[in-house]
Amino acid sequence: MRSSLHVGKIEACVLVLCLCFGVSTAEAFQPAALTHALAQKQQRSFSERISALHVISPLRRKDATLDGGPLNATEPVLDNDDVPQALERTKRHYEWKEFLPKGGLIRRMRWLITGASPFTKESDEHMRGSLASLARMVILLREYERRFGVPTDGDLQVQRQVVSGITQNLYGSGCPTWILDTVMTRVHEGMTGKEGMELLILPNRCFVYYPESDNKQCAGTNLFKMSAGFDIYKLGAVEQVAVRLASFASNTKSTERFNAASFRMPRRQELDSIKRQEMRTTSKYLQDELPTQEAMASEILDLASSTYGLFFFLNNPKLQQATNETAEDDQFWEIDDSTRNIFTRLAAHEASTAMNAIQENKRQLYPQKVVNLLKIMSSAGACSMWFGGGFADMLAAASMAVTISYATTFRKLAFEEQILADVAASFAVGLCSGLLAIKWPHRFCFGAIALGSVMDYMQGFKVVYGVIEVMSRNKVTGTARLLEGILFTGLISYTMIFGLGFAFRIMFGPASALPHDYSSMLTSAHGISQKLFPLLLPLTATAWSALFRPSYGDLPLMAFHGMLAMSLSWAGAPLFLTAATVTFSAGIISRFTGRQALGNTLAGLYALVPGTYMMGALLSPNKAGFLESVLIKAIMIGLGGWTGTILCSPTILGKSSGLHGRAFGTVQPQKKHEALLHF
Repeated sequence: MRSSLHVGKIEACVLVLCLCFGVSTAEAFQPAALTHALAQKQQRSFSERISALHVISPLRRKDATLDGGPLNATEPVLDNDDVPQALERTKRHYEWKEFLPKGGLIRRMRWLITGASPFTKESDEHMRGSLASLARMVILLREYERRFGVPTDGDLQVQRQVVSGITQNLYGSGCPTWILDTVMTRVHEGMTGKEGMELLILPNRCFVYYPESDNKQCAGTNLFKMSAGFDIYKLGAVEQVAVRLASFASNTKSTERFNAASFRMPRRQELDSIKRQEMRTTSKYLQDELPTQEAMASEILDLASSTYGLFFFLNNPKLQQATNETAEDDQFWEIDDSTRNIFTRLAAHEASTAMNAIQENKRQLYPQKVVNLLKIMSSAGACSMWFGGGFADMLAAASMAVTISYATTFRKLAFEEQILADVAASFAVGLCSGLLAIKWPHRFCFGAIALGSVMDYMQGFKVVYGVIEVMSRNKVTGTARLLEGILFTGLISYTMIFGLGFAFRIMFGPASALPHDYSSMLTSAHGISQKLFPLLLPLTATAWSALFRPSYGDLPLMAFHGMLAMSLSWAGAPLFLTAATVTFSAGIISRFTGRQALGNTLAGLYALVPGTYMMGALLSPNKAGFLESVLIKAIMIGLGGWTGTILCSPTILGKSSGLHGRAFGTVQPQKKHEALLHF
């Protein structure tokens, strides 16, 4: 009685699903039929979703972000009305439940630390459903060729433009070098089916080696420029394109994929059954629906992204061995070069269209008034909480921060000319802050005003990021970031000290009367009550997190990590432990939510920027240990951030094992090519 009642409930549920998604009851109990209907009903095409994007256009200045200079209020960003559509696209690519291994606590702890899942097993049901979707995709590809022929768009030139464009935008938005190389290799494989692409990333330059293409065109190497920066929303937008292309060479909807040992080789009877079933259901669909060219292309790519990608199937030895056994009697599972070429062109054309939409749209997410308010809140909070400034110091720092933001917006200046503008602005800050502190010493503090107003200029992120890059074995780019951050921050600091000295000359006259120890002017003795800090901290953390230009949905978690870092600093925790806690927390959250960890990491490390330490060393009369002091503090923060990343490998660009992949064998070593000899 119970069993019959149980079966009746199942049939009722299936009947309800059939009515909701337009599947006949006869087809409902056929494998994968209901799955196709659900996928078609729930998922819009990628082209429709990407057309709703409104993201930041390419930055014209190398230093137009927090990493390279002040954030300009006039930079084109996103419009508030488009945020819900954009947030709809932040659905997770990495589903942690798929990769969580079974078999004990030790295996799960290993997965938590490394992100690798060598012990994860794919169920037989999932494998058969993926093969069914693959069969449907193959049928649609052949029907597409019969009806419409080979697409004219998406040729070899477009494919290489897509690779270079994604690489430039990811690097310019803050993507770590250690994950960029791995993901872009998978992106190229997902788009072309060719393994062996290699990247050589240098400061502001990138070499990309392309293997031989399907149409027998020779291999070659491209060289293009890149500029580093941080732009969280743009990183999230380009991530959608990169992960979708990479999923075409994966057996999941993410860049991360199960290894070859995670599933068994399908039997010949299973392949035959799946083929017959899909030929019957797909033929009926093509006759009844008569899909357009765009609809067929969209469904082909959606099927390849959600289950077994076409090039995962073609490049997997176990699947090829299974299909070769059926090749003598049936050539259904054999994919010829023409079919491969059609899929590659469709994928390249879709990605190119998406990247053009990202580059061309110039709507704003944060209006200019909101950006000014964020700068006021961030500068005032830094002035009071970090340097003990009073209400007068907070007002002065906020006013200077907004003024500098307008004064340094010279969009037509070259990079060298922009540096001169930044130097002039820092001299003006030092002069004005010095005059206020000298004239009214009981109301104003030089250090609180000056440092609070130029926190965006202090390139401490390059210093910390450089240390993490070096520890991740990217020594060239890491050392370049480290040196550039130290030199630029030193230049800004020296110019501010020179402005302070000029203020003393104005007020006191001859040089003999000038003081030689400015250390007492760094912190204020008339700050606001610390009881107000718990109220200021959430507002300030939200403000400095928003200056990284994230989506509104990312702000709460970013603000939380900023508050976490600041709270640990107040509690007296060492810099190493604070940085490690921030990156570990960012890794944990990214692992279980699928969101990239970069925004949370930057928001947390913002409270530990070593630019302030450089300024303090310059104000001291003893400058013998100036460079050592700055480097030690920067290395402590960088090593702490790297250690937290080691303890929990973060999910970035849909991949969780990027940092540990080679150590645990989840990333296959690439073939060596004489890449730089091909131009």
